[in-house]
Order: sequence, then C-alpha cells, then structure tokens
Amino acid sequence: MAARWNHEQLSAILSSTRPGLNRASVDPLFPSLSRADEEAICDVDPSSTEGRILCTFQDLLTHRINPRAAADILGSLTSAHCSSSTPHDASILWGAICHRGETWPEAELRILADLVVELARLSHPLPEYPYDTDEPVQGTSSFVDLPGFGQELVGYLQGMDMNNHRAENAQKLTVLGPGPKCYSLQFMNPEARKDATLRTAESMTERIVSGDVVLAVRDLYKNINTFAALLSCYHIRGALPQDNVDFRGMACYPIVGALEHELSLNEVTQHSDGSATIPDQNWAAFRSSQPSIDLPAATQWLSILGHDLYDRLMDFVAPVGPLWKAQGGEEKITVERWRFWQNRLRYFASNDTILGDGIKTACRQAADHMDKTA
Repeated sequence: MAARWNHEQLSAILSSTRPGLNRASVDPLFPSLSRADEEAICDVDPSSTEGRILCTFQDLLTHRINPRAAADILGSLTSAHCSSSTPHDASILWGAICHRGETWPEAELRILADLVVELARLSHPLPEYPYDTDEPVQGTSSFVDLPGFGQELVGYLQGMDMNNHRAENAQKLTVLGPGPKCYSLQFMNPEARKDATLRTAESMTERIVSGDVVLAVRDLYKNINTFAALLSCYHIRGALPQDNVDFRGMACYPIVGALEHELSLNEVTQHSDGSATIPDQNWAAFRSSQPSIDLPAATQWLSILGHDLYDRLMDFVAPVGPLWKAQGGEEKITVERWRFWQNRLRYFASNDTILGDGIKTACRQAADHMDKTA
C-alpha cells in the first residue's frame, strides 16, 4: 500500500501550489485548477520520485535548503528516474519547475531561476527529450544541456496544459497563439479544450466568464513571464549559456497586447486597498485583448531586461496591434516601434486611468528601463 502524506506535509505543499489559482475555484462553470492540483498531489506517494520532488521544492520555497542543495537532490532523483527500466524523460522535473514558475510568489521566482542555473551545472545523465518520438533516447545528454526544458517553458508561456498534452499525445491540443487568454483553455472542459469548433459554438460564445477567472489568468501569465524573463537575463549574463533558455522572442506577445491596443470596457480596476476587480464578461470579450491583463507581464519583461530585450527582438516579426497599425507600423520590431511602446508606457504611467497606482508605477519603471541594459 502506498504511503500517504501527513496533514502538515500536505497543507504546506498545497499552500505553495495554489496562489493565483484560488480565484478561479469560485467559478462553477470552469474546472477548478486548485482542486485538480490538490487531488493530484493527494494521490502521490511521498516516497516516490514525484513525492520527493514535491518535498524538495517545498524545502526550497521555505529556505530550508538553498538552490544548489535542491539541484543536487532533484538532479539525482530525476537522473535515476530516467535511468529506470521504464523509459522516462526529464519532463517530470521540468513540469514541476514551470508550474511553480506560474504559482510561486513573485519574490521567490528568482530562487527558482537560481535552481535552473544550478541544475545546468550537473553532469548527471539524462535522455534526450523525445519531441516527436515515442521514447526518450537514453544516455545521450545531461543536465548541462537542459534537454527539453525550453520546450516545456514555451508551452507554459503559450498557456498550454502540458500535462494533458503529454497524457493525450495522440490528440494535439489546439493553442490559439501566445498570450494570457490562452490560459482560458485550462479553465475549459477537456472536450472544448481539444476541439476548436466547440470553443466557437453558440453555447461557448454566450458563456459568462467570472472576473475571478480573468484575474487568475492575469496572475498566472505575469508569473510565468517573470520567470522566463529572469532566465533570459541569466542567459544574457552568461550564467545560462544554453540557447534554449533565451525566451526573449516570446516577450513581444504580452507587449503588443498591452501597448498596441486601446483600453476596453472590461479592464481591471485597481482599488486603493490593493485589491483588484474586473467585470464578468462573455467568452468573446474574454478572448479579446485587454491591456490591463497583458500589462503586468509586459512590464516585467521590459523592467528586467531593458534594452537587452530590444537587442534580441530587433527585426523580429510580431503581430501588429491596431494602434501601431494606425501609425502605419510594420510587423518588424524597429527602433520606432520600440519608442512607440515606451511612449505608451509613459501614457499609462501619467494618465488617470482605472489601472491603479501599482500598474502605473510598473509602467513608469518599465519605460525608464527601456534605455538601459540588464
């Protein structure tokens, strides 16, 4: 019989995986990610590889161990797991890291990025990530290459439910493109998540989405983009030389969503007590661009990386928002488009909008950092 968590262990682990998800659990029309996480964790044997990985992350979060010690434990566990008689790849660890990149408090995301740096220094053997093959290729890589980690994190940046993606690999998930509203797929039933026709049916477009779900989407998206920006910063500085941890190409999606669209009627209102609200909205509004949902993620990229972000994105092609299109702007990211973004940030920072002082300060800091290097 499998071992069970004691109450203290379970409570501590659950409390570290639920921030940003609890808001969504009040909406009866959407599956609760919080409950799904809780049920999945309760079923884990604490003595299993997955259980020991969960405990190690909890020790890291609570500062019982440092990133280097955590990397040694996680590297050894994952390498042994991948070398077992049943072929495995490192996705059990990569998924655990990325999930915490979504849900850990923002102040702890740098510790998580430090963990990735330490993992990349390990020589433990790992199989190549399988990508389009059915089985991992054993013994052809190591943690130094971080095989498959970049692909995993890009999936999270796109809002893809990677666990369902692997579990249902015969039925590819449909992702509508990077951006926070892709997280809406996680709050849908499995049939609608896999079938685009169900998402555009009359019954779907008329569904009302709770404002709490929208705020959960915003928080998840801000966190995972912050984590990706921190890793990209480490890449620029040479601490993570692997090309698969340079995620700057993904930054243009929240930036365009935030800075090339007008404020809609369904934006987040930030209140003086620090709380935030957003109106309930129908599915069509939920799927459309709302700058106040993209702004927290966009400002993180620009504040953390500054002009180093432009150095990577220069001449990249990115979707054109209506405001940039009205200026005759093209798809390439040019110095003119960079300055347009900076001016939009200064507009949000200086005007009396519903966004609140917190996001106005973030916009001001991001605009200032656009002229600096990381």
